[in-house]
Amino acid sequence: MLYSGARKDPNICAWDLRHTAKPLLHCYVRSSNTNQRMIFDVNEHDSLLAAGCCDGTVSVYDLGTNALVGSLPTHQDAVSCVQFSPISPDVMLTASGQRHYEKVSEKGKSEPMVTGGTEAAIEMSDDEPTAGDLSLRNGIRVWQIK
Repeated sequence: MLYSGARKDPNICAWDLRHTAKPLLHCYVRSSNTNQRMIFDVNEHDSLLAAGCCDGTVSVYDLGTNALVGSLPTHQDAVSCVQFSPISPDVMLTASGQRHYEKVSEKGKSEPMVTGGTEAAIEMSDDEPTAGDLSLRNGIRVWQIK
């Protein structure tokens, strides 16, 4: 089995390369409207597929039935990586983070802008970014799966 996903593509496709006449078996859906790399993983028993989503959740699919097992709220930002532990099959790691910019409007109010979304127009100046211009929201969490 080969699983493939692409940036700004909500599908993770399962391919069976043994059957070249119809290699595409199934597509699993996730929320992915960003250019950010979104890493998914299959557990060691090839029974679960977990994929991070832009809304901070992780979608978990049963590969035997192709059904969505659940959607887990894990972070407040896009989940860029989901990884099952190779040592302990009941442990999963998730990582989150992307750059958030604030654009100051003509009225002096700051408006949050997220890079990696559909479109973001940011005016850059020769000045160094200040703490208010750029904030990094990164996080790594370890989960025990039951």
